[in-house]
Amino acid sequence: MDPANENIPYDCAIDIWDLIVLDDVMEEFKLGPNGALLYCFEFLDKNIKWILDKIEDFKDYYLIFDLPGQIELYLNS
Repeated sequence: MDPANENIPYDCAIDIWDLIVLDDVMEEFKLGPNGALLYCFEFLDKNIKWILDKIEDFKDYYLIFDLPGQIELYLNS
């Protein structure tokens, strides 16, 4: 769930990069990394059906979410 992580050392069943990528947001909207991360998570919020549909495919499994460490994402939203 980290749109900035380019080097994930494990396979992901669900990858936010299929929805949005931090570098694309930074370039398109001329934002810095923190602003772009906030944008990405607001975009995910507005497209919550995307992640819910993906999760539905794994309803009989335990899921681990790897989220970005920037505290701004959780304080501002």
